[in-house]
Amino acid sequence: DWSSDVCSSDLFGLNQPGARGTPAAPVNVTARSIGAGQILVTCDAVPLATHYRFYTQANLEQPEPVFAGDSPTPSLVIGDLEPGQLYQIYAAAANAAGESVLSDPAEVTPEALARAA
Repeated sequence: DWSSDVCSSDLFGLNQPGARGTPAAPVNVTARSIGAGQILVTCDAVPLATHYRFYTQANLEQPEPVFAGDSPTPSLVIGDLEPGQLYQIYAAAANAAGESVLSDPAEVTPEALARAA
């Protein structure tokens, strides 16, 4: 029966009139060490986004990205990271309708705090 293959969203539509859609995934995600186990993550602004959510994944140690924080702007300082550990950093754009899929990852290795001479 072909009707079982038609989902309800095809029949009724996904968006209500006047409702805003979920934003697209952020692009141009960059991450750089700013010392002392901290990184600065930035991405391009995304239409429809009201805030951004950022995730970290320690290479080979975590099976999935872990929520690290959110920001009303497309940038965030993430701290308490292990110096010398390679991390993959992801961003998502969000609004009241939901959260985008995760961005492509940026890779960064946080530096340790510089020693005084």
